[in-house]
Amino acid sequence: METNLVRMTHGWSLKIQDMPSLSDIPWGMVFGILAFLVASGALAYRVRYWWKEGRKLVDEPGHISPRAPIFARIARWSLMSLTCRRYVGPTKVIGGQYTRDPRRLIVMINHQTERDAILIPPTMRLRVVRALMAVTQITGIRVPLASWLGVIAVHHDRNPAASLRSMIKVLQQDEDSDAIVFPQGALHRDNVHVRKEYFDGSAMIGKKTAEKSKRKVAALPAAIAYDRNPSHATLVHRFFMAIGWKGFRDFYGETVYGAAIVFGEPIPMEDLPDKYSEAMDVIYARIVELSAQAEAALKRPVDRKF
Repeated sequence: METNLVRMTHGWSLKIQDMPSLSDIPWGMVFGILAFLVASGALAYRVRYWWKEGRKLVDEPGHISPRAPIFARIARWSLMSLTCRRYVGPTKVIGGQYTRDPRRLIVMINHQTERDAILIPPTMRLRVVRALMAVTQITGIRVPLASWLGVIAVHHDRNPAASLRSMIKVLQQDEDSDAIVFPQGALHRDNVHVRKEYFDGSAMIGKKTAEKSKRKVAALPAAIAYDRNPSHATLVHRFFMAIGWKGFRDFYGETVYGAAIVFGEPIPMEDLPDKYSEAMDVIYARIVELSAQAEAALKRPVDRKF
């Protein structure tokens, strides 16, 4: 019996000796796995949070999503810039220095195609920006993205006025937020400007924001023009078309070959007439002028490599 006990004791000692010591454990790998699990859990939680916020945008007219965090603004600037390069082509920006004005800016711009929504935001860089977006466009992956980027949904068929009130409310609350507004409220692919299609509510957004803002607020008129001349296709575009990829720049069923954006000098809100319709008259006239400049800019050579 003593012999068996000795054997068992000896066996246990061997097993203890065979166990790795703390210094032998790959702690770097252990902590790496733990960090990955924690990061994955945090990411899943945030995606779920933004998805729920996006559903509120869709289901509740007037819902205000949180302001875009810094990572969302970095993604907006970098990813949308790449997306524009892919689906718009070479883009000429004139007056871009005005987007860096220290005042709060209410960007008011003509609305031609769905591309407008990806072309304008990158020009605002890392500024906190609020924008209106038709609820019909907030589907699929755009549900969490819209809330992440601080979008306010427009419910044209249910309560369109709620989005206007929400935009004014959030701009009065967020002391550092700018806004991108399409006064026409709908797409006008022919880019023909008609004053009655420019809603006075856009001027009201700026005026109401200025009433409560501690910082100065200015309207930033701007205009977009798209190059639809196939002879202006870039070398890369021509290559892909040559190998059979005809829809290389196709976006919502349309192909363009570049664009021009012209920003005008910001107009202080206090310099605009108090009456919203008269204020919109001034902004409308400026947008029409800038639109002509954008069209003219497309006739001059730009980088056609990509």
